[in-house]
This record gives sequence, C-alpha cells and structure tokens, in this order.
Amino acid sequence: MLFGKVQIGQPVEMTLDTASRGVSPRSSWFRRVFDPTGVEMDYNAYQSEIDRQFNAQQAQLNRDFQSQQADLAYLRSAAEAQKIAISRNV
Repeated sequence: MLFGKVQIGQPVEMTLDTASRGVSPRSSWFRRVFDPTGVEMDYNAYQSEIDRQFNAQQAQLNRDFQSQQADLAYLRSAAEAQKIAISRNV
C-alpha cells in the first residue's frame, strides 16, 4: 500500500539526514514511536487476562449452577420414590 512516497510494510531506509542525527530505525525510541507492535502486544496481553478472568468466573458460576440442578434432581427423584412407595402401601 502506498502512503505518500513511502510504501507501507517495507523496511525503513535511513536517509543521510536521519543518520547524521543519530536516529537509527533499530533504536528503542524509534521502535516505540513507529512500530507499535510492543504496545499492541501489551494491550492484547492485558485484554486476554481480562477475558481469562471473566471466563473463569463464568465457568465457576456454571459449575455451581449445574451442581445445584443435579442436587435438586436427586431430591425430586427421592421425593417421587417416597410418594410411590407410600401410595403402594396405602
């Protein structure tokens, strides 16, 4: 993709002007300003941690709910079995 006279996605070439000022495309300042990959990686890691915490919380809620439903089902079946046994004896 062309942006002005510079093609995006191509390596940055140093001009005489930037070389004379000591600006290197490999310097940390240059990379932070013109290559936001590190910032994006930090943001993505932060968002992933938020997602993991949320998913863990939702999974725990689901496990608690399933356990509660299983307990209720057992109690219902036990109550029905008692009713059947009582009705047979009557």
